[in-house]
Amino acid sequence: MKIGIFTPRTLVPMHPRLAAFTEYFREKGFSYDLVPAQKHFLFSRLNWKSLFFFDDYSVLKNRKKIKDYDMILINDLKYLPIARFGKDLKKPVIYETIDNNVSLRAYSLRKKIPFTGLFMNRITSHFSSKEIDYAMNCCERIIVNSKALQEYFSNKADLVYYYSPFEDTGIHNDSNNKPGILYLGEFSEEKGAEDVLKLRENMKIPLFIFGNVRSEIIRNSIVKNRDVKHFGKLDLTDLTIRIRGLSEKYFLLGASFIKPVHQSYATQEANKDIDYLSLGIPIIGNHRKPTEEKIMSGCGVFAEDEPGLKRLLTDAEFRKELSANCHQYYLRHYTKKNFQECLERVFGKYVK
Repeated sequence: MKIGIFTPRTLVPMHPRLAAFTEYFREKGFSYDLVPAQKHFLFSRLNWKSLFFFDDYSVLKNRKKIKDYDMILINDLKYLPIARFGKDLKKPVIYETIDNNVSLRAYSLRKKIPFTGLFMNRITSHFSSKEIDYAMNCCERIIVNSKALQEYFSNKADLVYYYSPFEDTGIHNDSNNKPGILYLGEFSEEKGAEDVLKLRENMKIPLFIFGNVRSEIIRNSIVKNRDVKHFGKLDLTDLTIRIRGLSEKYFLLGASFIKPVHQSYATQEANKDIDYLSLGIPIIGNHRKPTEEKIMSGCGVFAEDEPGLKRLLTDAEFRKELSANCHQYYLRHYTKKNFQECLERVFGKYVK
């Protein structure tokens, strides 16, 4: 079995979820090729035909490669139109998506070209219908990572939760250490950067940021504050080393303040939340539904809960209790074992 993985995502570093898929394929003896997006200074403008919701140029450029594979895995919305070519060649096609990419792209388009907001409901409805049509009629299976996306595809998708690459690192979040705040991922306005900085100021403890900071205003806020350390986006090995070092000095608290600025951000599972849980790191966050569910289950406190925040600062037993809750919640929902069992239900029938 040879799989063609058509992905618009960057391969260096590889997205953790895509890396988890490729690890599973290797363990099962599947061979695979990663087929990245194609770029051309002129012909990539073809993508304006679909307002860049789809990568039409890459689809046309790479459609002939389909014949070389026994199965096609489409990773993300931009490559989805290639599914119809796979169906025409009677290849099994599987679509995997971890975001409501139509709402994500619509939000980005409206920011770049404000007047498109006048037509955004029609644009969103059109491309949402296209995504569902391609997925339902050209793909054998659909894989998602959240209940919201499962509902989006009329409960006909396979729910495969993310698992954290920190699961087996053995990092211990020691409740006897002094608290510090950890932030993983893109540090932006939409991801709640201002709320995280405000939290740090209120709690008066250090903040450690691992992720890109593109906003000049936010970068300046970080540079001016000696209690905020920004390490940038690191590969998994370096990131693990850094977190291990911090855990020897601090009891880490995970900040999660994604703003529901569009449907995807409002409903998607946040990888950072799952990474925090795997490390026994309690979450301090907002009431965005997936984060709220974890905090309500005893895995953290809400940002406005002043008594809870005070206990995190002063009560080692409370910190220990929340950390244990995080581990247990992770074990129930997000382990590598659960992930691979779910993939087995999708891909198992293709094992020769």
